[in-house]
Amino acid sequence: MSEIKFFMAPADEAAFFEMLLSREDTLVLPERFFPTANPEPIRAAPEFGTPPLMTLVNRQVTPTPTCTAKGSGDKASQFTFEASKDCHIQLDRSRLGGIPHRYYVFEKQSLLEVARRDGEVLRAGRLYAKLGWLKSSEHNRIAKAWFASFEAWFRERYRKVGTAGWMIGPEAEKHAAHGGIFGDG
Repeated sequence: MSEIKFFMAPADEAAFFEMLLSREDTLVLPERFFPTANPEPIRAAPEFGTPPLMTLVNRQVTPTPTCTAKGSGDKASQFTFEASKDCHIQLDRSRLGGIPHRYYVFEKQSLLEVARRDGEVLRAGRLYAKLGWLKSSEHNRIAKAWFASFEAWFRERYRKVGTAGWMIGPEAEKHAAHGGIFGDG
């Protein structure tokens, strides 16, 4: 499992999607579950935080996105990518609002957990991939390098905060400077 946890304000996310959509090796899909096994990639950045869940597909391994799994429960009629078979990354986007499991404030260059607070909550997002499970060792190598390129992008632009290893974008830091609240879960 590989994961990058982050806080992105709208301007941070705009820069992230600009990078995503300019990459030759990445297709960005608008959801995590799809009505067809062959979902269409997006061509433009969506509105901040909507939809909350998206999928990134490596086009070197999968030139045409093809879901190999069916959903379950209320998603049983839909298609998705299987964590251990498909070269993809789950994108849970940062968003404003909602009631998180934990609340944080940014203080002294760190995130401190606090009791529930009133105010605009910036929810954490994450990139998540199950690496090393693809059938081909070449595909595993490509997947690991692809995920590592996202880690490098975050390290160059974001700052690591808190003991949980969150990355905070430059505009998200401004949210903190104005008394903004952060949320996880």
